[in-house]
This record gives sequence, C-alpha cells and structure tokens, in this order.
Amino acid sequence: SSISLTPYAPLGVSTEIKLHAPALLPESYSPDVHERLVLYKRLAACETSQEINQITEELIDRFGLPETPVNTLVESHRLRVQAKALGVVAIDTTAAAVTITFGKHMTVEPAHIILLMQQNKGWRMAGADKLRVEAKGDDVAQRVENVRRVLEMLAN
Repeated sequence: SSISLTPYAPLGVSTEIKLHAPALLPESYSPDVHERLVLYKRLAACETSQEINQITEELIDRFGLPETPVNTLVESHRLRVQAKALGVVAIDTTAAAVTITFGKHMTVEPAHIILLMQQNKGWRMAGADKLRVEAKGDDVAQRVENVRRVLEMLAN
C-alpha cells in the first residue's frame, strides 16, 4: 500500500478523542499483553473506516463479540478517522455537550460553521478554534452518535 500525503493531514497530527468512558481491550477479552499492544498500534494506524472494519472483524473472529470497552475503543478510532479529514484536532464529549477543536489545517469553511450555528440551537463558538454543541449523552453510545452527527453536519 502506498502512503499519500495531503496538505490537510500532515504526518504526526492525530485527533484526540475523549468519550469519558473506558476504551480498551480488556485482559478478559484478549489475554495476551503483547497481542493487545499490537492491536492498539494497528487500530491507531488505521486511516479509513474499511481498515477499522477489517480489524473489528478479526477481533470478533479471534475473541468473540466485543465487550463495551472494546466497542468504545473501535468507535473512538472511527471518529478519529472522520474528524481528521475535517482538520479536527480534539473532540471532548460529555453528558451535556460535544466540543470540537479545529486545528490550523481545518477543511470546514468558517461560513459553514456560522450557518450551522444560526440553524441549530445550542451551537456556539467557545473560543477562536472550539465549537460547542449542546447534546445530551447519558451513555457512551449516545455520545458517539452525537459526535458522529456533528461531524457529518460539519462535513456537508
């Protein structure tokens, strides 16, 4: 496979995702510590949803249906891939809101963000490079869905 460089995704820039829930491969799911480290590295290296899907299928084949922290780990990598394409450097989602931090390589037009803030109650800037979107997220699945929805709206 070849490595393609785009001006929007410089090497070494990774998106930090905080879902405020355990996101890991528990020992009870994958007992071998070396194997877990390899899987973490492989997930971190994924650049597309398809690559994440392949690893997820492999996890299910080898270890059975994923436990909640495993799903959270996989979903955080899906969000990382989706966010990186937009030039988002950090996402922090809590029970009350999703906060998106844009990097200097953001691909979302500022005019589009302003339009979304005008059209959607609870969307506001929280500093020069942070967008805060009010969104109720009682559990991690809801918080993941909230982030996904915000990223999709930013991308369109």
